[in-house]
Amino acid sequence: MPSDHARRVDHLLEMQSDPAELALCEAEIVMYDLHQTKASGGTYLAVFKDDSYAYHKRHDELNSEQVEAFGHNMNTPPMHECAAWHFAQALGPQYQQLLPVTVYRKIEGKWGSLAAELPGTKPAGGAYAGAPDQVNDAGLFDVLIGQQDRHLHNFVWDANGGRLGLFDHAFAFPAAGHKHRSRSWQLQRSGATRRSSSRARRCSSSSASWPAGVCSASSLSWSPSVPRDEEPAATAARRAASHPQGSVRKVVLSHWLMLV
Repeated sequence: MPSDHARRVDHLLEMQSDPAELALCEAEIVMYDLHQTKASGGTYLAVFKDDSYAYHKRHDELNSEQVEAFGHNMNTPPMHECAAWHFAQALGPQYQQLLPVTVYRKIEGKWGSLAAELPGTKPAGGAYAGAPDQVNDAGLFDVLIGQQDRHLHNFVWDANGGRLGLFDHAFAFPAAGHKHRSRSWQLQRSGATRRSSSRARRCSSSSASWPAGVCSASSLSWSPSVPRDEEPAATAARRAASHPQGSVRKVVLSHWLMLV
């Protein structure tokens, strides 16, 4: 009888049917090498024949101490990378555009998540002025998936395309009772007249430990530290109102419950 992990893998592979997903699964790799040390996640860089590239997060290269500290196990982080992508797809285009196409793929005999490169640069503070609605969408998305590890180095801003990009969702979907270790969703920007002040918006769960099931919209809170007239017009509360908890729960149950 297959293990729970094997069943999840089978389910995930069946879900990978989108043209962009299939292209990433079948892309010919011309170079494959370590991108990060094991201490920081053991991610490999895969370069394709068309010069595009993606990041392969392998089970065997995960930092076990880091995984345990976040309350996960060695099977879950790459699966959660894929689950976050499928969840964003289920929520709709405005959330899907925030994440890289991500698939579960075996490379050189090793399974892991393979996430396409996102356009953009860090720091991503330009998103506040360039795409305030995307900032709100990102905050809500992180709350819904229970992102435990959002920080200033895992999102980018593409000024040319006007797109905010989020990546690194290995430590999301915490189990009930797990500590929510998120550093909070934040972006920083500096102004010409206030060079010494950092301005951030934070979106966090109202509880210290993660609740059973999906975090409801009512637990979403924003703590802006910028003047009121500089806040995005579409606040997190308005964004949450368009996704009643019941609808979100249905999406979750039908699209990624099997994966997490």
